[in-house]
Parts: sequence; C-alpha cells; structure tokens
Amino acid sequence: MQSQGAELYLPNRKTLQDLYVPNESELPHGDPRLQVFNFAPVNPLETQEQSWIFDQSMVIWGITGSMNNNAAPGAVVAAGFRFQVLQGHGQVQRPWFNKHQIQQNVIGTAALPFLLRKTQFVAAGDSVTVEVKSLVTPAQANVTRIQLCLIGVIVPQDSPLLA
Repeated sequence: MQSQGAELYLPNRKTLQDLYVPNESELPHGDPRLQVFNFAPVNPLETQEQSWIFDQSMVIWGITGSMNNNAAPGAVVAAGFRFQVLQGHGQVQRPWFNKHQIQQNVIGTAALPFLLRKTQFVAAGDSVTVEVKSLVTPAQANVTRIQLCLIGVIVPQDSPLLA
C-alpha cells in the first residue's frame, strides 16, 4: 500500500545473509512493535482467523510463532500448522504469501525470527488477518495453542512513506 512506489528492502538479501538475522543497523529504524495473534484452544484440523486494525503505520520485517500442546504446556506439537496473512486496505484484501505456508518453512523463533523477503508496509487503519489451521490429526486428540507474532517498527509521523 505504498503510494509513491517506494519499497523498503532489507539489504544484502541475495547472499547467505538470508540464513541469519542482520545487524541491527540493517533493520528498518523506528520504535519497535510486536503484534501477537493468540489462538487458543485450537482443535485438531480446525481453522481459525483473527484480525487486527492498526492504529499506527508500521513496517513489518519478521515473523515468529509457536504451537504448544495444552495438555502438556510448553511441549511443542510436531504436526505444526499452516497459516496465511491477509492485509486489508480500503476495499482490497491481499495475501502476503502466494499460498498457505507450513509453520516449519516460514516461522522463526524468538531468538532467530524469519525475515520477510520484502518488508510489508501497514498503514494506519489497515487490517491484518491471520488464518491458521492445525495439522494435528484427530487421533492425537491434542487441543493446542498457536501464537504468531509480527515484528516491525512504527513509522514516524514525519516519514516520507506517509506523504
């Protein structure tokens, strides 16, 4: 939703740095913000979604998340989940990924978040919807908790992105 064709990219994305968190100097500057989507409980093979309307403009550069077994808190569920992030701007809603993603492919950890190939600009008033589907089979009968966290920075009011 960038009005003047400006796109923000993390530097050196064509090298082996794709595998590592960049130095702090390479990340977009501004006040940090984490937007957490908490899905609990999630039954086996159930799909849920949550939306959030942003009160300030934000540049999102990373994703982290987890899926835990409620029967044994802290125990990681091996089956994982699929998810999609949709951004609504006005009457248009667009996905961030070309298809639903498997947790293991694009969810980082708190220590090593997944870096988006292209940062996502979310304007104030835009909605972001996260849809998750548990891949736990009914035979396992595990009710789980899924959390997804978007990592970014708040865009200052005097930024040229808001012009």
